[in-house]
Amino acid sequence: DIRHGEQAKLSLAVNGTINRYHAPGLVLAFTEKHPNAHLQLEELPSRQVLQAVVNGGAEIGMGPFQSHMPALETIPLFEELRTLVVARNHPAIDELRRDPLPALAELPLLASFLDDPEERPGVERIRDHFQRVWEVRSISLRLRLLAEGHAVGYVSDQILVHESLCENLEDIRGLPFSRIPRSVGLVKRRDSTPSAGARNFIRLCRERWPA
Repeated sequence: DIRHGEQAKLSLAVNGTINRYHAPGLVLAFTEKHPNAHLQLEELPSRQVLQAVVNGGAEIGMGPFQSHMPALETIPLFEELRTLVVARNHPAIDELRRDPLPALAELPLLASFLDDPEERPGVERIRDHFQRVWEVRSISLRLRLLAEGHAVGYVSDQILVHESLCENLEDIRGLPFSRIPRSVGLVKRRDSTPSAGARNFIRLCRERWPA
């Protein structure tokens, strides 16, 4: 046990939303308990968080789950809703309110990461409804581009309640992909036993989001 002399180790990969709103408090609580811990934290796009755990680049991942993760064990923490939004001053706002699907075909979609199209079946490729995809890792820059009316994009409810830049955004409604619910939590490899540091971090997360 760490309390009896073992140095805590925590190798963690998180997505941008987690890193912005939840990781600071969790990591602070962890380091207060384990001031001599060996800590490695990396921010990655959500899909790459999962890949980092599968490849051994991180022991624990934290972010939204994917539908197919056979190599990973999940620990659900909370639910997230991603909503397709546009600025009210966007040049195409009237068309998007009246008939959004053809309007989207002329507009760029903002995303944090663009994965290989061959990795997903065609029915799941939401990107096909847009003119192009702008890959922008920074949450702050994505929000600024959205607020200034340069693109449309998905924004988590975690972000909508915290950021003043979201005050000028409205939902794009009436589409089967207007809203995307996701489960968010921790992942680890199924064939691995978590280290003492990882077990303690998992405990902190369960205390933060009790079942």
